[in-house]
Amino acid sequence: MENTELFKNWEDFATNVKSENVTFAVLMKNLLVRELTELEKVRILFHWISSQDLNAIEFPDTVEEDSPYGHLKAIKEERSHYPTLFQRLCKAAGIHCKKVNGFVKGVGYFPDHSFSANPEEHRGMWNAVYIHGNWRLIDTHWGARSIDELDRKTLTYRYEEHYFLTDPDVLINTHFPDEEPWQLLHKPLKLCEFEKTVRHWPLYYDLNLNEISHHCGLIEVDRSGFVQVKLRVPQAVRNNYDFNFKLQPKSEDRLVDKTLNEHVLHHQSSTEETFDVHLTTLGQYILTFFGHIAEGKLDRTMLSRYQLNLATDVNKNVKMMSPPFPSAWPCYGPTGIISKLGLMAISHNCPTVECDSNGEAEISFSIDNKNSDVKFMQELKDKDEIQKNRAIHYIEQGIVYFLVKVNEKGKFKLTLFAKAENGASYSWFCHYLVFSDKQLSGTHNNCFPDIPNGRLGPLQPDFTDLGLVRVDPLTALEETSVYIDSDQQEMCQITFRHSGPLSMSAHLYSLKERLDDSNVMIAKDKQYSTVFVNLPINDMAKTFALRLYTAKPEAKELAFVYTALIRLPKSNIASPKSFYKGSWGLNGKLFYGSGCTSVAFDNVNAVYKHVPNAETLPCRSYSGGGDMRMILSHQEAMQMSSKVLKLLESEKLEIDQSALVTSNQANKTTLFVRFPDVGMYSVALYGKKINESTDGLPHLYSCLVEVRKASDCQKQFPSSYKIYEQSSVELYSPLNSQLPTNTTVKFKIAIGQFQKGAVTPFAKVRLLEDNNRYISPNKENGCQYEWNYTAVPGSKTVSLMVQQKTNEKTMNYVLKYDIDS
Repeated sequence: MENTELFKNWEDFATNVKSENVTFAVLMKNLLVRELTELEKVRILFHWISSQDLNAIEFPDTVEEDSPYGHLKAIKEERSHYPTLFQRLCKAAGIHCKKVNGFVKGVGYFPDHSFSANPEEHRGMWNAVYIHGNWRLIDTHWGARSIDELDRKTLTYRYEEHYFLTDPDVLINTHFPDEEPWQLLHKPLKLCEFEKTVRHWPLYYDLNLNEISHHCGLIEVDRSGFVQVKLRVPQAVRNNYDFNFKLQPKSEDRLVDKTLNEHVLHHQSSTEETFDVHLTTLGQYILTFFGHIAEGKLDRTMLSRYQLNLATDVNKNVKMMSPPFPSAWPCYGPTGIISKLGLMAISHNCPTVECDSNGEAEISFSIDNKNSDVKFMQELKDKDEIQKNRAIHYIEQGIVYFLVKVNEKGKFKLTLFAKAENGASYSWFCHYLVFSDKQLSGTHNNCFPDIPNGRLGPLQPDFTDLGLVRVDPLTALEETSVYIDSDQQEMCQITFRHSGPLSMSAHLYSLKERLDDSNVMIAKDKQYSTVFVNLPINDMAKTFALRLYTAKPEAKELAFVYTALIRLPKSNIASPKSFYKGSWGLNGKLFYGSGCTSVAFDNVNAVYKHVPNAETLPCRSYSGGGDMRMILSHQEAMQMSSKVLKLLESEKLEIDQSALVTSNQANKTTLFVRFPDVGMYSVALYGKKINESTDGLPHLYSCLVEVRKASDCQKQFPSSYKIYEQSSVELYSPLNSQLPTNTTVKFKIAIGQFQKGAVTPFAKVRLLEDNNRYISPNKENGCQYEWNYTAVPGSKTVSLMVQQKTNEKTMNYVLKYDIDS
């Protein structure tokens, strides 16, 4: 590439030169072409043509055809092309120029496109110019404007430097000439090789990025549904640019205006950007990468694009982390910011943190001595909800430790913040994706106590200024731990040494409340102070916080100087082992927050078993017969789904299609459940208000069911889709997923859309046989639909489909049935 800074004055001149209603000869004179070298001539012509905003120019009705404005007018009216005008300009300037025709990877191109099979599609034209004894390549069209990727119509006039005398080995990524010599390469590419290359945008080359993992733009994803795509990033670029991505579905030859970024885990190292993609649904997807100036804006952001094809069902037995993932800007894991703070990751130099069997995890960073005054904070989120008292930190011997506790199985975003001692505010320096495979019983007993700013240990500078040092109560040697481990059932202690007499008080906290001060006693003299704590073993908490306040005797008030975490002995907190241990009943805050009021049961007995917290756990006994029913009452229309798990000794086995919401009305939802064999089962309800925009469905209620006899009907329910969950539904028949052939089956359903407190019919409701034949209902009355359907031999599936709006072409899946072969 040429050093374009040398042409800055000529570029400004070309932009302002008079161009209206002049001939080519006059334009050359106005551009002072005769005074320029060949390279300068090409540069000024390229800049003149690319600075013409055709959207802003109002052309007169009559313009000389063979004039600069005549050609521009023809381009705007799609009667001519930029390369034709550029060739004419070069002729007027005395420069040899040729138009080159070929294939281009432009708007509408996707990596699965075959140029050889579609020779009339994605055609383009550009130029070759002869400068100082060499042919060079130039694209004034792409250098002057771009077209919107989604609507493929909107033109944006924006100058793009990349397409001025582009190096042949770079331009071949997007431009493949019909005549091989015009590749200008020593080793020309074949068309099949051109088809495979990854489509890159100018910024990719400007930043000198490189492909690492995949050199082909089309990626076939295996049954794991997982693929990892990597880009190499030069160290010089790392501190100036942030990178991100967009994952979108592809339908035929168009992008769907929908993002699936929650399926991608983005992280980085010093020289790599890594994108872990987890696909769960069959289909074609487009993964696009972007670059942004750090803490700034950049109009030109696209970098590269891949197409991911998932053609086989995902193997659910493959144990990999599954989406959705919470969003994190710019990515997960340690970034270059930590080195600026004088930090270095010790425990987790990766994007993820796995909790242990108790739902706990620890992350650590070393602190450079020059940055020992840095302060920290942390924030743990489940989706967008902050998990209070679930994350804390402490500093010990030049290392900062962040501790996490979670109750529920799931994924959480942990964001770490820091600021200098005299800094104005905290700024994030790292995001982690925290995940736990364990569902712990209860909703509060795995919290940390309420700890100010989430920081354990000494609070500086007051702790040091008062001459305080924590010591071992037996040896009087310095003790740096922030924990107090209780070896007895009722009492523990913590001792401090100090340089003079101090006034002191201490308070004990359990979860969010301060306990009675009778639990704390302080014995002190001039040099030592010991705090004795009586632990209320019957409290639900597993940990307690002890806050210490102290000051010199003459001070008017005490300063908060220390927080210790008291841990009960394991023998006191171990829960009875049971393979059906879990979190049962209603998930209080989410249950009532969603407008739910009660849960009732039918065809199942209310029998409580000996389980932890048995008096509050809903435990049911099922003795066979018809389907078990759960009836959820609520105040507003809801989106609902369910999950049935068989609880085995060492695992929980999900039973597919064993439960179905057969009725979902504005104030009541009915769930039918079938059990294939005897054993212990968990039946969970998930839901949210129809008008809530949050991703995913929160867990509302879980029931433990002891099945003594399998259900009379052990056939699966039909597969249901998101539209079904969001609709007003009353499904009468059929309730079995398997339909017979040569037998008339009656389809009967009432289905409509919840809209502004009312239920309105869908624009169209149809059956779809084998994805190729739509069947209209025999009866249709408002939201009521009936079909008398007979499956013929050879048919495989029949699905219930709806069209949401009359102006939409897409039919959406609601229910899907299989036909017996």
